[in-house]
Amino acid sequence: MRKISNKDVMKGDNMERISIFPALYSNREMVNYKHLLCKYTFVSAITAATPTPEIERVYHACPNIILTDDFEDGIKESDVILFLNGLSAESTALYSEYITIALKQQKKILLTRDLQALLQKYEIDIPDAEILSENIPPLLIDDLAFREGYLKRIEVPIIAVMGLGDYCGKFSCELALKDYFKQYNLLQYSSKEIGALFGFSELPEFVYQQNIPLTDRILKLNHFLYHQCVRENPDLLIIGFPEAIIPNNRKILNNFGEFSFIVSQAVLNIDIGIMCVYYNESFTAEYLQEYRNCCKYKLNCAADYFNIANTAILYDEISNESKLQYMFFSKDKVNENFPKFDSEDLCVFGIESDLNTQVMLDKIRGELTSNLNVF
Repeated sequence: MRKISNKDVMKGDNMERISIFPALYSNREMVNYKHLLCKYTFVSAITAATPTPEIERVYHACPNIILTDDFEDGIKESDVILFLNGLSAESTALYSEYITIALKQQKKILLTRDLQALLQKYEIDIPDAEILSENIPPLLIDDLAFREGYLKRIEVPIIAVMGLGDYCGKFSCELALKDYFKQYNLLQYSSKEIGALFGFSELPEFVYQQNIPLTDRILKLNHFLYHQCVRENPDLLIIGFPEAIIPNNRKILNNFGEFSFIVSQAVLNIDIGIMCVYYNESFTAEYLQEYRNCCKYKLNCAADYFNIANTAILYDEISNESKLQYMFFSKDKVNENFPKFDSEDLCVFGIESDLNTQVMLDKIRGELTSNLNVF
């Protein structure tokens, strides 16, 4: 399988029509920010079963994209089929079946690396597929002098987007920032694999390799980002932190926020921190302050911007809190109970409810441009 990089995506002159399978709430950004896709025109989304109410809400706002559970009908008008992870283990065989159908119809197959790894686990090989990922020049990593044992200062304004887990709106924030600052030269790292479709870069693989000592990964990432900034000379560096910054409870550990910690220590001088949290009808300023303290003392980042997701979480009592249950709310539901705080140094917004989003973006730009040492 050859890799298709985000650079390849950006270079395409002709827009190809793309379909995705399976259409899940977790990849709703494909719909909400379809205008930011670099090479593709999004034409259809196929579900593995009858679309759920939250999926129907997402696609109802975009009627020119077909939503269907009929795979063959759904891919008729497309050139490329993007297969994403997300099916249960019992439904994994559907990937093989649908990929075979797509190949017979001479469609181009695109897989994420996560899905490729899953299919290989089940000994399913798709030799004609392309892998969605960024090709990082190997010399750029191999030549890093991180053995010097110190952190280089990255002389570029930095925005960090952090979160508590899945469905909390991190990637939506990253896309909104990309759209708002499009007149600037951006170097942007995505918290999702599908970021390559929008022209994002991705953090190098060694960040996640836990057999490498933590200190080495921090130093190596610091030098990697430093050299990337020297090479790209960006006006702004935006990084979506991987995974959650802390455990959800004593059973759902989220690697104790290890990957987010690595990134935060590698960049050091974060200028703007955006924290994405789950919806909660009992929001208080004290509740958010706890997360501000966590970001400040664990991640060395001042989180003055809070995104309230359209998603709430419950712990599964049957599994003794070892699983999370997600509840997805409509914009109207979130709008009715959106928290209001009288605080000049705290900006609370809802990226997926379109609440105070423009206020947030304008305030961030004002904060950067008012500081001549930053922007």
